[in-house]
Amino acid sequence: AALVDLLNRNLAHIPAPRVPAERGAGALPAAEAGAPLIDTGSPDSIIRRFAGRPATLRKLYSALQEGIVMHLEAIREARAQNSTAVGAALHGLKGAAGMYGAKRLQLAAASTEARLLDGAASDELDADFDRLDHTGRATVEAVHQLLESLAGSTDTAER
Repeated sequence: AALVDLLNRNLAHIPAPRVPAERGAGALPAAEAGAPLIDTGSPDSIIRRFAGRPATLRKLYSALQEGIVMHLEAIREARAQNSTAVGAALHGLKGAAGMYGAKRLQLAAASTEARLLDGAASDELDADFDRLDHTGRATVEAVHQLLESLAGSTDTAER
């Protein structure tokens, strides 16, 4: 519980990504704005499940950080190809973000994927992709701060 409280304090000050106010210009929808960058509150969150194992948390969140960067790059590359490739890349990001509790990023990816599946062309989603990129970078920063707060912590089993 002490580790979860420490992480919550360290993550609380990270603002939502800056985006324009209009929905069409990539504004943060209410569901995303209310979602945490990293969910530490739900009982099944990774942070709660592995609270006594900071070394494991470091490995998991390092993988998330790398995964976000990889998925965002895959989305940028897929946009030059076709909507099927974009959809697959968005779906991968949505799944990875959800698995690690990156709720705001998961919702942004899901929203963009849904618009794509509803028939919006990739070039009609520029604002959505900008929002997704901003949210991804904010999440990477949140994970970086989370990892810094875990630095030097040892697993309770190692003590």
